[in-house]
Amino acid sequence: MMLAIATLLTLAAQEKVDNPQYDAWKSCKPGSWVKHKMVMDAGGRMIETEMTSTLLEINPDKAVLEMKTVMNMGGQKMDVPVQKKDVEAKMEKKEGTTFSEKVEEITVDGKAYKCRAYTFEQVEKGQAMKVTGWLCADVPGGMVKSEIQSAQLPKPMQLTIVGFEKK
Repeated sequence: MMLAIATLLTLAAQEKVDNPQYDAWKSCKPGSWVKHKMVMDAGGRMIETEMTSTLLEINPDKAVLEMKTVMNMGGQKMDVPVQKKDVEAKMEKKEGTTFSEKVEEITVDGKAYKCRAYTFEQVEKGQAMKVTGWLCADVPGGMVKSEIQSAQLPKPMQLTIVGFEKK
């Protein structure tokens, strides 16, 4: 009984914060979409992935996205089965994460975006990771560009916007 009470108190004490991904979709209407290209060096083998996220539904608790992904590994294209993803309005704050934020303008494919640049650093299961994301309120889902650095990756994994339509 005491263990159950302690578990409930621990769960209740976990801080919920606004989810930036949900915040970036909440000003959009269903049918809005964004397409990204991700490039990753997997030990000398380049993997390119195109991901299209389309907003199906938005309510005060969550956004529902349809995710279409096409992978290109060594010249071979593969369609990944379409998936649905719930993006909750609130998320648990992770302990042990450092966070910084600044405003800067970046250019992707000749287009300038005024962004909020977020950098997260954390160690999880003994592996350090640094993620930097550039988010713009004009883009569905917000993400214009991101980079993930880790000792397990020979080069940073990069994600950049290819196109979007905000309804």
